[in-house]
Amino acid sequence: MKKIIYTALLLIALCMPTVFTACSANESYGETFKGYLSEETYDSETSAVRAFLKEQLDGATAECTLKNYSPNKILTASETDELGIDGKIYSATDMTVHYTDGNLKDCKTSLYVVRSSNGFRYFAPLPKSGEAVTSSYYNSVLSNKAYNNCTVTTTYSGHYQSLDATYLQTFKFDYTKAYFNQTIPSMQVDFYMEQTDDGFEYYSRLPVFGDDKYYTDDEMDKKIKEIYGSNYYFTGYVLKKGSKEYPLDSFADISELSMFIYAADFDGSYFVKTDYGFCMPFEKFKQAVYSITGTLGEYASTANSEINEHIASLNIEYYVSEGRLSKIDYTLQAIIGDDPKDLMSTEMHSLFTDFGTTEVILPL
Repeated sequence: MKKIIYTALLLIALCMPTVFTACSANESYGETFKGYLSEETYDSETSAVRAFLKEQLDGATAECTLKNYSPNKILTASETDELGIDGKIYSATDMTVHYTDGNLKDCKTSLYVVRSSNGFRYFAPLPKSGEAVTSSYYNSVLSNKAYNNCTVTTTYSGHYQSLDATYLQTFKFDYTKAYFNQTIPSMQVDFYMEQTDDGFEYYSRLPVFGDDKYYTDDEMDKKIKEIYGSNYYFTGYVLKKGSKEYPLDSFADISELSMFIYAADFDGSYFVKTDYGFCMPFEKFKQAVYSITGTLGEYASTANSEINEHIASLNIEYYVSEGRLSKIDYTLQAIIGDDPKDLMSTEMHSLFTDFGTTEVILPL
């Protein structure tokens, strides 16, 4: 039997392989991260510092090696209290740690080593601008449950010679319902979904049908048979994230779906803290490309040289406000011909709004 797979290909602004970053911008932001206290206790300061590097800074792009560390000051009782650490703490020491990252680059970062009756633990504070992003901070932003109720509006635009194009994308979540709309050619989407006791219900408007009606799955299947014949049928929707596809029916509920969409595709080692949130340097952008496209093997050096040759500029800012993403601004210019004037530019601007107040009204 023949079939029609009508796939809703949802391009995820946060996690698409073209969304990477260099460091720039100067806008206000608002962090709520209070720091992270290691779960384990160690037998020495050095062991605590090494554990901090391994657990908080190691990742796909970095295997950190400790060079040395030095105490800046022992915190006063009131300063220790401000860290918000539960339990009996004998002392807390502000440390500067010097280490090399996976690219053998000399780096430094800040942390606290706290001493209790059981031994030593590290306390990872909010990273300073210019420092590596810690895994605890990064996960706190991208695992924020606030994304269960929010609206994300994205504008994609591109320019090459005399050609210009602009496409829009809107995602809405309100705990048990969601709405997706995008105007990207060949991936046009306009549909609602609702979480029920029997799974998801969908209401979709298809350009191929040529009307403004939103169809349920059964109605869509019937319409497809009317247009194409009885041997054709509707098979469902899929979410495309990066290079992989995931059937929407495979998610347990709307909350799981929204958390999956906004979950990080990369660990914190790809990013550097900024005064507005975080960013990804160009060298780690290339590593991110490789991680999505797979192991390049003997072609890695060729791909690396092509990126260096063709990308003229790359800039994106991940803004953090109240512990969650508030905005992503992305621009890229690439030389795609022999003439330096053969520039192709692309932009993406995402706004995260209406946290806790987004309402999705189904087209019943």
